[in-house]
This record gives sequence, C-alpha cells and structure tokens, in this order.
Amino acid sequence: MKKCQKFSDDRSRTQAGRLGVSQTAVRFALALKGMNPLRCVPHFDLRVLGVFCLLAFFACTQPQRPQPSRDLPVLRKESTVMRPLELPVPPWQLWRTKRVSNPGLQAAEDLAAAGKPMEALNRFKVLAESSGDPQVRRSATARYMGAALKVGASDEALNVLARYLKAQNKGPESCPPEMSLLAAYAYLHQGDYDQALAWFGLSSNAQAGAGAYADRAKKEALRTIKSLDQRVFSAASQRWSVDAFAGPLFRRERIRRAQGGQQIPRDLREFFQASTYMADSEMPNSRVAISNQELPKSVPASIAAPELSQPIVLGVLLPLSGRYAEHAAHVREGIELAVSEYQGIRDIRLEVVDTAADPLIAGKGYETLVKEKGANAILGPLLVKTTEEVSRVSQELGVPLLTFTKRQGIPSIAPTVFRLGATTESQVRELLSYAVERLGFSSFAIAYPSTVSGEDFASVFEAELLRLGKPAALRVSYVAADEMSIDRSVQELIYGSPEAIFIPDSLENAFPILEQLQNSDLEKVTLLGPAQWNDPVAIRGYGQLIDGAVYVAPFFVRSAAPGVVSFVEKYVERFKHEPELLAAQSYDATRFVIDAFQKSTAAGSSLISVLESADTAYGVTGRLEMEPSGEIRRRMSVLRLDKGNIIEVMSSGIASGNIVDEQNKEEVQS
Repeated sequence: MKKCQKFSDDRSRTQAGRLGVSQTAVRFALALKGMNPLRCVPHFDLRVLGVFCLLAFFACTQPQRPQPSRDLPVLRKESTVMRPLELPVPPWQLWRTKRVSNPGLQAAEDLAAAGKPMEALNRFKVLAESSGDPQVRRSATARYMGAALKVGASDEALNVLARYLKAQNKGPESCPPEMSLLAAYAYLHQGDYDQALAWFGLSSNAQAGAGAYADRAKKEALRTIKSLDQRVFSAASQRWSVDAFAGPLFRRERIRRAQGGQQIPRDLREFFQASTYMADSEMPNSRVAISNQELPKSVPASIAAPELSQPIVLGVLLPLSGRYAEHAAHVREGIELAVSEYQGIRDIRLEVVDTAADPLIAGKGYETLVKEKGANAILGPLLVKTTEEVSRVSQELGVPLLTFTKRQGIPSIAPTVFRLGATTESQVRELLSYAVERLGFSSFAIAYPSTVSGEDFASVFEAELLRLGKPAALRVSYVAADEMSIDRSVQELIYGSPEAIFIPDSLENAFPILEQLQNSDLEKVTLLGPAQWNDPVAIRGYGQLIDGAVYVAPFFVRSAAPGVVSFVEKYVERFKHEPELLAAQSYDATRFVIDAFQKSTAAGSSLISVLESADTAYGVTGRLEMEPSGEIRRRMSVLRLDKGNIIEVMSSGIASGNIVDEQNKEEVQS
C-alpha cells in the first residue's frame, strides 16, 4: 500500500515562514539580488519611485487589525495542509490539497478552500462513486469522508467507508491510514471512545507507527484518553490494557493521574459544524480556551516500596467473619499452602486481619499491617468496596497489594495496586483464540443480556474480532424474563446463520434462549460461553442444552497439567477437600509475590518496580503476565462439553485435547 505523503513546502518557504517573511517576498528578493532596478525598466521615472516609497512607508506604519482568536494554534502548527489561514483546518485533514492531477478533485478542493463545504461534499461524492481510477477513488472517498465530518454527518462518513472496503474486498485491518483516522473522528463525534481508539490504532498500524497519520493518531488517542472522567477511564484502562497501541497510552495516563494529573476535557463540536468552514460565516470574536496544561505533582516518597527486611512479612486482608467467611477461608487455604512450599528456603511470616467485609476496618487493617507488623506486601482484600478503600490508603503508605476482587479497573486507583482475576478481555481472547485458530470459525454472533456486564462482553468481543481481522459479529440482546425479547433474538440469530454464538450469561439466565436454539435450525451451532459456565452444578442441570459448547475456565481442577495435578494432590492432602477457583487464585498470587520479593532483594529494587516488570509465570490458573495497567492477564483453560464429558481442549494457550465433531468423523477416519 502506498503511504499517503504529507504536503511538504520547499525549504525556502519553511525557513522564510519561521522568520515571518512570505515566500513571495523571498523570491522577489532573490530576483532583485545583484540587479539595478533602474536598468530593468526603460524610461524609469524617479518621481514614480518616490511615490512608491511614500506609499510603502504609510502601509508599513498602519496598525494591524487585531485578528479574532481561533484557539487553533496547535492544529494549524501540526497540520500540513495548504489552506487559507482565515479558514480553520480540521485535525483529520492531512492530505495535500494543491496541484491535484485530477481536474474533478481539484475543482472540489477549490470549493472547500473557498469556504463551500456542502458543494465540495457533493463533488467528492460523485468521484468516490463513479471514478474508474483506483487512486482517484481512494482520494475522493477520503475527502468525501472528511467533508461529511465537517457538516456533522459522521454516520455517512462511516457508511461510505464501509462501501469502499466492501468494494475493495478488504477488512478494517487493510483500511488506508487516512480513512482509519477519519473513522476514528467519526466515532469521536458519536461519543464511542472504544471504537475511536480502535480506529486510531488501525491508522497507526497501517504506517507501522511512523508517519503523519500515525503521529496524529497517537496524539489524538492520548488526548481522548486524557479527556475521560475517572470512572470511564478506569473501566477503559482495563479494557485496553493488552492492546499494543492503546495500552501504553493508558499506562502513561494512569501514571500521570496517579501523580496528581487531572482530567483534561475536550470540546470537538466546532470541527463538526459546516459554519466553521464557511468563508462567509460570522466568526466569533473569542472562544473558551480549554487548558491543555498538565499539573504534575511530585510522587509522595512513601510510594516507593520500603526497605525489604527479613523475614518476608505478608499481610492478609480477608472477610473471615460474616457472610463471606467461607470464600475467605478458601483464599486463606491457598495462601497457606503456597507459603508452606517456601519454608526452609525463606523465612515467611503471615499476618492476617479480618476485615469483616467493612471498608473502614479494611483500611485500618492495612495501616496496622504496614506500620505495626512491618508487612512488605498485602494479599487481598476480596471484596470490591474494601479493596477500593485499601487501595486509596495504599497510595499514601506505598506498600503494594495484590487483590482477588473481580472488579476490573481497580489498579487504576493507585500504582501500588495489582489484581489477579478473570477479566472480560482474557476470557474473550481465550475463546476466540480457540474458535478461530483451532476450529477455523470466521462467522460469529453475540447474544447477550441487556445488562452492564452483557454490554461489556459484547463490546470486548467485537473489538477482539476487529483485532483478529474477522468480520463483525451479528449482535443481538435479550431480556431473560421477556419471552418476546427471546423470540426476536432467536429469529435474528437464525436469519444470520453464524458458525458460533457467544452467550455471556449464566446458564440459568440463558436457559430460555438456549432452549429455543436447541429446537431451531441452529441446534448444531457451536455455543461459546464465559467462565460462568464452568460450574459443575449448572452443567448437570443445563448440560443437555449446550452439548459441544466451548467455554473458558480460570481454573480446571481436572486438568492434566502437571502443576495443577500436583497442587490438587497437596491441597486435598492438607485440607481434605478439593480446591476451587479462589484457592487456586490465591495460591498463584502468593507465589507470584514471593518470587517477585526474591528478585527485588537480589537486584536491590523496590518490590513495586519488580512486580510491574514481572516475567511470565506459569501457575495453576494458567500463564500469568503482568500488564502495564496492574492487571495480571492469564491464558486460562478452554473446555468443551462432549456428551456430558468436560474436556480441556486448550491450556495456557496450548492445545491439550481434541474432539472430533460428528460431521467430521467420517472424513477423519478416511
């Protein structure tokens, strides 16, 4: 693909611009250099020269008329488009606008430069739809998208892009960088920040991270991230933590906010109004400037981990009394088993505090463990509210904690917080890794409940398909208790005929839609499920409805992996019952922290810095990788239900089992 080129001025114009001198003046000076103007003009009259000098004197001494504030210095400086300065340049317009070889394109460009965006839009549309020249059609399509954005028609901009890609038989990953950038702005106009970031990433990737569009994509993505309020930022930071493009940007912003940086709002409305680009429109005398200044604050000295002492002191915060006591007991058992394996190698002491599921008690407990017990690291808490409170306290005292809560985005509260849990992203990635790479599926549908969790799963699923370069999934929602909603969703699924359907809901809630699917033309379709499906009791009750289904399991007690087999044996021997997810999770977390402590001691580094850059570890809950966000991402098990038997078909990203589908048996045997 030919890279789009920035418009480049000649060097003399660039240098002259820096001095405040026009290019015409430079050329005129060069032309006169070494010449006698009196020889150039026959019959030259000195009186004419005198009048000319007098007029020049008066022109130079006249005060300049103050120009209205446009609040666009950054955009003009960054943009490379040759446009009249009295008309603003939208931030997405980086293509050349002069000396276009095609007369139709040039005519449309002239209209845009003259402040007639609506007329330019119509001209570009004709060329985009009728030109037989691929390069002209590409240029016209991009300009048509840009012109549509200028008048606020972001839907039309996305529609024309879809038509262009379909005609070229291309997917989003093959989209030209300028069109990906335009699509990102279209989604910004619609307030869909996830899609905007995805398309900024595609624009950057199309230029391998270097070039005009890649630079603009990165800058605008970072500005977008900075504009998110803390609640939205926390959730988005988790969703994008593993993305190669947006992940580092969220990490950078997370650090800035942890150091006291505030949200920096943006107002892009003026860039989507035709009047902004009309030469005859009345320009406002002033605009409200949005401060782009960051206010960095020094990091409190306590953020740095305290000096590491002997023995290792691990603090534990768990709701050991009350309604969550049983869950806390499983967590404690996993911690104790892990610690027992290091005794004799390192002296490790556990200090346990009962939070009673009370945030205030948990916060005080953290202070006690750090100030009085000398804890080097904290394991827990288990619940969301207690974790939020302890996270805030930890930012002041600086001792890291690794929590077991299910809530995504918790690490964004403070740089001292890390979390090990089954994130939405890790579940979806594992499912699609198996469905695409092992089963070869390319046609998907999402049937999700109309809940916050359902919406989140659906969005992540779509984003992952986009990353994999697969067609967008058919997306239908339902209300479990609404029969009409279920009927409508099933009919849409039947009409779409997907190869696989992802249902991010519990088996109990999804029962109505599962039952209808089994009695429809989609009875043989492969169902994909979240970690919630890894419930032996639910499988016994609803297994007949999901035979052949594929779902993920953060911990599979029947795994044949040697590490899991050994863990289960030791756990049963010590506690006289089989481990479940919380026990396995806390076992991995404890080993993860102790190993990091050992490395930090050897390297003379803080425990936090070692945790942030921790190497990949292989635990009983899968392959563990620390993400820049503070989330520990894991490659978990993928299970498939075959006639009531649960088979682990993939473990830590490695295929570990195989099931021959009924329809393929004959081919395989032959």
